[in-house]
Amino acid sequence: MYQSIEGYRLQRVLDCLYGRISNQHLYDLSYEYLQHDFWDLLHFGAGGYDPDTLIRSISENKRRLKRRYRIHRFLRRSNGSIQEIIERYITNYELYRDALSYYRYASLRDKGVIRSSADIKIFKRKLQMMALSFRIRSSASSDEDFFTIDTFTHIFRKVTGCNGKEAEMLRDGIITFIDFCPKRYLERGLFAKYLGSLMGVYRYGYESHGLDLHQIIEIGGCFGVEYLFDEIIDDPGYSGIEKERYYSRIMQILESRRGELFVFSDDLLMAFTEQALVRLRDMLPPMRWTMVSMAFSVLAISSLKGGQWSLQDTLSDEDLYVQAALKGAYTRIIAAVLGGMDITGGFLRHVFRSGYLYQLPDDLRDIFDDRENGNVTPFNYYYLGANRIQYHPLIILLIAVSRISSVDYPGMKDATDLYMSCIYQSLKKLYLKEGTGDLCALFEDIHIPDLPITRHLCCTGHYYSMTRDFETEIAAKCRDFSLEMKDTISDLT
Repeated sequence: MYQSIEGYRLQRVLDCLYGRISNQHLYDLSYEYLQHDFWDLLHFGAGGYDPDTLIRSISENKRRLKRRYRIHRFLRRSNGSIQEIIERYITNYELYRDALSYYRYASLRDKGVIRSSADIKIFKRKLQMMALSFRIRSSASSDEDFFTIDTFTHIFRKVTGCNGKEAEMLRDGIITFIDFCPKRYLERGLFAKYLGSLMGVYRYGYESHGLDLHQIIEIGGCFGVEYLFDEIIDDPGYSGIEKERYYSRIMQILESRRGELFVFSDDLLMAFTEQALVRLRDMLPPMRWTMVSMAFSVLAISSLKGGQWSLQDTLSDEDLYVQAALKGAYTRIIAAVLGGMDITGGFLRHVFRSGYLYQLPDDLRDIFDDRENGNVTPFNYYYLGANRIQYHPLIILLIAVSRISSVDYPGMKDATDLYMSCIYQSLKKLYLKEGTGDLCALFEDIHIPDLPITRHLCCTGHYYSMTRDFETEIAAKCRDFSLEMKDTISDLT
């Protein structure tokens, strides 16, 4: 007997993912679960949501950032080599502390894993070894070109213990991806998503011990290539008919079995993604391929639906938020399946309920770019859409943080602080991009409700510049590196 209706729905999703249900589509069952979860989130927002707890976390973060800001401002105004040594020491100490917090946060966010003291000790040793090995400079003014293909493969070898042949395979995969990827996609940061996908498969594979490094590199690289699907579906350079044909080909591959022949698209970029998907099919055991194909089909359907939306369409809160959570959740589910992880009901529940936390912070930080490109996200639709949705996405995001911190991980004292970091990182980018130094005015411009909690968020203002966002900083280096390599490849050809 199921202990709850939620447990029953979750089990149905799990059974379908494992192929134990054949008369319903995984997309429909997942949407149904997330639809009810969204209603649960709104119910929690009406009764269990405690903004005061979040306000206390925001206030403490402001005090911490303010102290950091004043220390660095004082040191920058000082002269002499001693002050430079002190600033370097303080910066490295902050980098070390932030890396520990990020490690715990990423484990909680992506896997629902609360790291033990033993795990943290191991990670500390790895940090110390990397700092000694690569002499990482944390100063933004450093003239050291840290991110190169040789550096990355060297780091990967140090962290994973892979051999020279596997590192060369990684290197070849990177060069091939950049060669095929259009420059306009690289400018939007797609290479970072490629590497992130590869490393995501490694993280899940490392936990499950289900794959060797050769498999992880090859499978993770193929998964990273599939990020091109979203870009192609959203690309106005392709006609609607071309996109429909491409989508149909992708679905045909997902429904095929190992060894089946397939006629690829004439378009080289589309064919590149199709070939990568076929390689995945032929590498994975049949059961894993069945799970991956069903999970990929959910992501493809969600991407297609979102790509067909316009700001003139009449969309509801449910349309926007359920699709956002669905897309965010299945990005993790696919990586976990590819990494050989056993997919449990607990893991599914975690990533489904975390889906808002995966997608909405990205939409917040990219609000200007999405508006310029005409992309439909909850933030832009709230502001510009034909139908004014009831709940602002920042409020939904805050309620989601409150729910997962207090309901799912009540015993973890700093869960709220860790989860709030995703919002601070997005606000840092908004503050830096907006340029006027008045984040509260920006909040008013994009119609964020004027509430005590949102006023606390925007009043932190320029102190967000002291927030460290490892993923965004690495993504920027990845973008610059990929564009430089793209130009190098173009010159050679």
